[in-house]
Amino acid sequence: MDLKNVKAVLFDHDGTLVDSELVHYQIWLETTGLSPELFTEEMNTLHCVGIPADVNAAYIIEQFGLDWEPQQLIAQKRENTQQYLKNHCFPAMPGANRIMKNFASLGIRMAIVSGSERFAIERSVSGNNFTQYIEYITTGEEVPSNKPAPDVYLKALQKMNLSASDCIAIEDTEHGVNAAVAAGIPCVAIPNPHSRAQNFTEADVQCQSLSAFYTYFIENR
Repeated sequence: MDLKNVKAVLFDHDGTLVDSELVHYQIWLETTGLSPELFTEEMNTLHCVGIPADVNAAYIIEQFGLDWEPQQLIAQKRENTQQYLKNHCFPAMPGANRIMKNFASLGIRMAIVSGSERFAIERSVSGNNFTQYIEYITTGEEVPSNKPAPDVYLKALQKMNLSASDCIAIEDTEHGVNAAVAAGIPCVAIPNPHSRAQNFTEADVQCQSLSAFYTYFIENR
């Protein structure tokens, strides 16, 4: 992976820039009325982390025989998430603000490229003081197919008028890595405790944290 000519860093949102996975799980429990003993955190980790909401909803309905239509369940989850975000924001991952400040000082552009919905990402950006660093937000709502398809990354490249070789993608899940790689973008995987068991063999590099990635970037630039 050639870092010398990198012009932009493209961050995933959930689990990469913000620590949101456990909150999403708790909101799924609230939305469905399922107990954590029935719909366990382990099940969520194995089947829902890094997966678009429509796939999550279909899995939960089938797994637990719920009397919901997928779109109804998604709509209720969205409403409950919006309610949560009125008074909270997903907390930034350790080192997120610092490395964005450092990248900005190097003249490197930054964007968020996520399968999540725009309202949640915008709340993270405003609530965690990312606004001054993030040039564009591109979401799965804007493209025909969400991650692991490359569409959302290709859309981001189009917005930023960049080629894949100008960028690095930062992802925390297998689906996210596969999306970036399918778009031709070099990808750094930073697994978190919820995604660590996933397959990251397609990533160009694995790092333990955002701070470790920044150190790797500077040492190899």
